[in-house]
This record gives sequence, C-alpha cells and structure tokens, in this order.
Amino acid sequence: MPAPGRSTKPTMCTLSWQIRNNSLTVVFNRDERFSRPDAHPPETDTIDGVRVLAPRDPEGGGTWIAANEHGMVVCLMNNYRAGSHEKPDREYRSRGLLVRSLSPMSDLHRLRRALSDIDLHAYRPFHLIVFPGTFPPIEWQWNGSKLTEIVGAPPVLTSAGILSDYIAKRRSRLFRKATDDFTTDLSDEKQLSLHRSRRPWPPLTSVAMRWRDRGTVSLTQVKVTPGDVIMRYQPGDPATTPHPTETFRLERTGTPKPERKIIPCEPFPDDPVDVIRLLGEKNPAMQQSLPGIAKSALRLIARERTINNGLNRVRELPCNFISAKALHYTGVRGHLEPASGALPPPETRPVFLANHPTGGLDGILILHWLSTYYPGIRLIVNDLLWNIHHMRPYIVPVDMYGDSRKALRTMVDAFEGDQPLMVFPSGRTARKKNGVLTEEPWRKNPVKMALKHQRTVVPVHIEGYNSRLFYGVARLRTLLRIPLNLEMLFLSHEFFYRKWKDFGITVGEPMTAEQVRELGKSDVERAEALRRICVQLGNPATQ
Repeated sequence: MPAPGRSTKPTMCTLSWQIRNNSLTVVFNRDERFSRPDAHPPETDTIDGVRVLAPRDPEGGGTWIAANEHGMVVCLMNNYRAGSHEKPDREYRSRGLLVRSLSPMSDLHRLRRALSDIDLHAYRPFHLIVFPGTFPPIEWQWNGSKLTEIVGAPPVLTSAGILSDYIAKRRSRLFRKATDDFTTDLSDEKQLSLHRSRRPWPPLTSVAMRWRDRGTVSLTQVKVTPGDVIMRYQPGDPATTPHPTETFRLERTGTPKPERKIIPCEPFPDDPVDVIRLLGEKNPAMQQSLPGIAKSALRLIARERTINNGLNRVRELPCNFISAKALHYTGVRGHLEPASGALPPPETRPVFLANHPTGGLDGILILHWLSTYYPGIRLIVNDLLWNIHHMRPYIVPVDMYGDSRKALRTMVDAFEGDQPLMVFPSGRTARKKNGVLTEEPWRKNPVKMALKHQRTVVPVHIEGYNSRLFYGVARLRTLLRIPLNLEMLFLSHEFFYRKWKDFGITVGEPMTAEQVRELGKSDVERAEALRRICVQLGNPATQ
C-alpha cells in the first residue's frame, strides 16, 4: 500500500472561500478520473423538511457540495494523508452520502451533534468543511480512526492524492500572493480565474488540474447572502470552458439572528496603538522618566509599526472576521483533541475557563472557535486590548493594574448578563519554571461569579508555547528583580514571528453550578480544583 501522502492516484480537489460585502463565496474544483460518469447538475431537493441545493454523483448517489435554505454550506474532500485502509472498497459507503445526510442541518450545534452520532468507520477518510452562512467555516478531518475538529481553516484547501504537502503549499502560495498574504479580498471574477488557471505549472500541480486520465471535471461556485443562495455549476475542464453554464437559486428562510449580523469596525486613527501612551496610562512616573532612546527601543521591541500597519490594512474589515484574518496571516490554526467533551447549548450561559500559554494567539484562536458556535461570546481580558478596535465587540476590558473595584464591577456586569463568557483565570501568561510551563494560581472571582449566576462551567486546556526569547527575558527579569514585566513587550514578536503554529485544544465536560460547588469548600479550593482539571485535560496520563 502507498505511504500516507504518496498515493498513486493524482486526484486533487481544490476549495477556496472568502467573505466580502456580507456574502460568502465558495469555489470548488472537483477532480476525478475522466472515465467516471458525469455528475448531475444541481437541483433542489427536500431533505428532512429542509430545501437543499446540490449536484449529484450518479456513481455513489451523494454529493461533494451542498447548500440549504438556512445558508449552511457543506463540502467534502478526500483525506489522502490518512494513508491505507483495512477494508475493501465495497464495504465502505460513499462519502458523498455523508454530505447529503448533514446538508439539512440549520446550525453548527445540530451538525456537530449529528456528526458525533454517525458511525464514521463506514466511510473512507475525508475532510468536511462547513460554513454557517456568511461566516468562516469549521473543518473536520476523519483519518479512518479518529475525528479531529480544525480551528482556523485556511482560505484555500487542497486534497491531493500525490505529493500532498508540496501541491497544497504551491496552490496556497498562489492565492496568498493574490490576496497580499490573505489580508485583502478577491473579486468573484478573480477568484474564479484562479480556479480556472493552469497555475502553478505543471498541470499536475495546477488548480485546474489535468494529468493523464484524470483532471478537474467541474467547477462549482456557491454564493450565500442574507437573502439567498446562488449556485453556479460548470461541467468540464474550467481552463477551457470560459463561463459557468448553469445557475440555480435558493431563497433563504427567515432572517439572520441578531448576533449573526455583520459588525462594522468603528473608525480609528492611523496609529491606534501607541506603546508610550499606553505605558503612561498605566505607569506615568516610569513613562516620564524614560529617555528618548529607551522609548524608541520600546516601540521597536513591541513591534508598534508592524501592528499599526496591519490594522490599517484591515480597517474596513468587519469585526466578525478579525480573528480569522489574524490566523490566516500568521498561518496559525488549532485542533480539538478527540477527548474533548460536548459543547453546552447557548441558553445555559456557559463560561469557559482556560489556561493562558501564549498571551496572544491563544486568545485569538479561542475567540475564533467559540464565536463560531456562540456568536455573542465575550472574553474578559486586559483592557489594553481595547486599543484594538476590531476586538471591542468581543471583549470585556478589565484594568489589571488600576482600580480593582472598577474591575470587579465590570466582571459582575458581564456575569449577570446572558452572553457566553471566556476567562483566563490566572490573569497572566504562563512562564516556565524548571523547564515546565506554569501558571499563577487561578483567581477565585470567575468561579464565585459563575456559581452566583448559575452558569455552566466548561474547563478548556490550550496547548501552546512561546519562544525561548520570551522565556529567557522573563527569567532574566526575575533574576535581576525587575518589577516591570518586560517580557510582555515581546508578545507582539510572539504574534508575528512564531514557530509554534498548531495549538491543541481540549474541552472538558460541562459542569453545572452544583457540580462546581462540590469541588471544594471555598471558592479558592474550587478554582484550584478547576485548574487541576485543566492541567489533566492537557496531560491525560496524569488522570
């Protein structure tokens, strides 16, 4: 059998997506052997009482892409990296039937539950990409034995049966160059032109692929707006057929939920982040005592110009998509460990309590993931992030260095509300002690308030690390007994220049207020018990 990623079947589907002007556009190149029967063009069908628009594969009876009247789009690609399979092909169900069975789902919570109830061993390995209306997708990868949820699916996905990593990187580079490192959007015409191109050369690696007895056999474009779903289908080689030949429309039912509406970013100055001004707000005496050269050094270390340049490039971007853009720009993503528990329904007003390993991208990643399932999520964080205007709709700013009474009042107001919350109870980024990543003791207030307001508590463990530079500066500052957290100035460096690109996320079982109360006799004991649960989620062997 061929090794993973070295299949002798050069079939290489490509999917790209972007969100622009309150609409989602998905373009899918389907690659197949030319001897396979031609697919039937899209048609509207009613499945479980929901209207679904999808093409159909006559050989397997399923489909590779479907959109329903709720605006949900479900796509599937083969997972060749999973390698060999034990069962004969005849004992597997067509993966396209899985798409069909999931296509009527109205939201991600229902789809996630339905996916967990399906015996996936009946299917060969796959990538499942699901778009909840005009918002970024969630991806699942099935490798034949375990299902992994991917956070931060890139704007371009490739399923290659040969030279998997090489071809995926080359195609991604083509789109990255066209979008200025994924910071700008493409017109629909430009996006389609990339899918019709014989680039990158040779044709084996091209987006519109062609190689011996196989190639791109169709191009499907799905456009989702708040009012309708439009599917354009072009059979044949898109590099030689200039325009889609058939267009289908499906009117969406109802109206988008208020929390799913696009949130525009309020205007901000050209240089929204001023490190010296922020230092003056927190420590005026120190700011005034610094010589000019020290101030310039602080601006350089904190990457002030890089941050402001990046924010200016996306100033027109709606707040809903800032986390996705940040992940795509940095190339960071996350994956949910298979041991993760179920997500509680939004009406339980959950509060997620997590460790804080990196102090930057871990928050962006968890915001991106949770906001997909809980559009109204709020993160209780350091008020310094209030200077990032795109983050304002999603954060509850707390002054970590000022009036503790005001900070407490801010937290109380948040816990009294109905929005789901995300909290880092340690209040600061983890440091290394004796080579082990260690957090400060978790503060009791988040636990105390969750109990008082009868919120469901969900422990979350995030696996991630900063660079040796960050930990080295922290160690040196401690040895020199410098009270100012100098290493925090390097968090911007950790954001833009990091080697650790794949974060692991493990979600614990949701706990009712009564279950949390049984963890200890006091809120301090309960907070410590929850911290230990979090640690155990990241280290199952210790349980």
